[in-house]
Amino acid sequence: MAKLGNATFTGLSGQTYNSVVFPFNIKFKAGIGAVYVVSKRTENEDGQMAHDWFYVGSAGDMRDQFAMHPNTFQFEKYEVNAICVIREDDTAKRKEIYEDLVHKLKPLINEMF
Repeated sequence: MAKLGNATFTGLSGQTYNSVVFPFNIKFKAGIGAVYVVSKRTENEDGQMAHDWFYVGSAGDMRDQFAMHPNTFQFEKYEVNAICVIREDDTAKRKEIYEDLVHKLKPLINEMF
């Protein structure tokens, strides 16, 4: 997979989560469970990468997650170009991470719906 880098998130609980950043249009292998953060990734004046966080989601299988995602229109509207993936196969842990990050990041698209 075409890894772009890494990103670390801190949830409302204070827990940190390490993610791998991929291009948004990446095709995932079957069976990858994860919490993911969809962003628009840009380069700052100092050459550092910055993200505008638009959506936090969770999936038991990332391969099928974006085929008919209900927020596709919003992803296109905000020109998202990256997805930060926190791999987690345990359903209960994914739910905890998802809720922790949504409450901390308050991503625009999550807040809309």
